[in-house]
Amino acid sequence: MKTFGQTAGKFFHAMTSNPTTGTPVKKKARSPAAGDDDGMSSDADERSVPLTANQRSWIGGAVSAAFTAFGEHIEDRVLEVEAKIKTREEEAIWLKGQVEELQSKLVALTPVDFDDGQTNAALTARFAQVDQQIQELKSVQAAPLPPPGLGGRAGSSISSDASPPGDWLSEVPPELRRYARLGNLGFDTDAPTLLTRAKAFLTSIGVAPEDYKCLQAVRDPGSICSLTFSDSVKLQDAKRASRVLSFTQPGCAKPTWLDVEKSKAELKPARIIHRAAELITDFETGRPDRQDVTKILNGKQIKIEGRLVCYTYRGTLQWASLGLSRYSADERMQVAAFAEST
Repeated sequence: MKTFGQTAGKFFHAMTSNPTTGTPVKKKARSPAAGDDDGMSSDADERSVPLTANQRSWIGGAVSAAFTAFGEHIEDRVLEVEAKIKTREEEAIWLKGQVEELQSKLVALTPVDFDDGQTNAALTARFAQVDQQIQELKSVQAAPLPPPGLGGRAGSSISSDASPPGDWLSEVPPELRRYARLGNLGFDTDAPTLLTRAKAFLTSIGVAPEDYKCLQAVRDPGSICSLTFSDSVKLQDAKRASRVLSFTQPGCAKPTWLDVEKSKAELKPARIIHRAAELITDFETGRPDRQDVTKILNGKQIKIEGRLVCYTYRGTLQWASLGLSRYSADERMQVAAFAEST
């Protein structure tokens, strides 16, 4: 395109210059005899203005430069468009490869990946296996309970067999679990009273007797019962209904709650906060500037006067700036050792 401008400039220069006379090229005047009707005489050449060599050179250079600039601009635009076209072609090729890869992965998927029935069947089989283990362990419950003086509150667990042993619950999503716990049914309440209150509470939130089984007190005396629902959907519905009801049992400060059974690993952060709060409260009792200690189990935090003291992170106790400044290194070490020894 650059040579186009240069060639056009030379051509224009040649057409506007007469190498013999040095004047612009003009049409030859016609004589009246040839039929000239405009009355112009043949002395038209005498009225023309001659151009000097410098003028011819300047005009030719200006025209050549203009056409050259025009050609360069056109060439730049053509190159830019070609580059964009090439980029779009490369993107199209890349997208085509991605589509082919996704299509190959889709074809490689087996029907079981989309078959919820098979997944539910596997979970049902696992629950049936656990139920069988529960039935085998019921023989332990049939044994006489130790006298109250020997076991105390923590010595006579009668329902640890009502929920599946081990920590495998962590592998089952909470929304698919059927094992549940009922809490805040009393305080140091005997097992028969706990069972009576649990049944009444379940009835009040719309849970039919045939929708659950294995209702047992966790401890005697205690405040929690465990049970197994017929399916996970009914457990989730009952859980939401218990929150709406928000019923508080006699002698309790907080409403009765219903939740899925959790593994030891899932309960560890709350246990750490609970035990850490006990020791921090003891420290505060002996301080001249004693402050009230608040534990937030669902948030896994301990606060003093609304300010964060410590919290749990990945199963370990972590200290906030207030805790670091308020308690010595030895006190913090005691709290961590006491809390994480559960």
